[in-house]
Amino acid sequence: MDCAGHGTHVSGIVSANALNGSSPLPFAGVAPGITIRAYKVFGCEGTTSSDAIANALAMAVSDKVNIISVSISGPSGWSEDGAAVLMSRIAEKGIFVSVAAGNFGQEGTFYGGAPASGLNVASVASVDSTHLVAFSVKTKDGSQIVSPREDRGG
Repeated sequence: MDCAGHGTHVSGIVSANALNGSSPLPFAGVAPGITIRAYKVFGCEGTTSSDAIANALAMAVSDKVNIISVSISGPSGWSEDGAAVLMSRIAEKGIFVSVAAGNFGQEGTFYGGAPASGLNVASVASVDSTHLVAFSVKTKDGSQIVSPREDRGG
């Protein structure tokens, strides 16, 4: 029921556990062995409604989850946005809330969509830069890490 596989992908990053020897490439997710609950708010196409999202979040809080990871976003970007306020209130209850920053890169480097703009909410994003900056870092043991400079133009 995961249509495009986004929820499965995210769940796998978190809870994968292929350390039992049956995998050709043993690996583990961030927290293997955890219990995951899924609250579906989208169909396979289109959008969802605020009440579907609010009901799923209320169910998660009622189920006493420790972490809520949400991959929804809207173009508001303000912490006063209704969805951002809802996420902030959940975070105030001591539940760690991680929300996708959104797909608004054209708005600028520091623009995050709501509800990732909520207070005490972890806004999470992936960056695909067209320019990589060269850097050099010395580690504690004195070795040096150097990144190659790549300029793709643009």
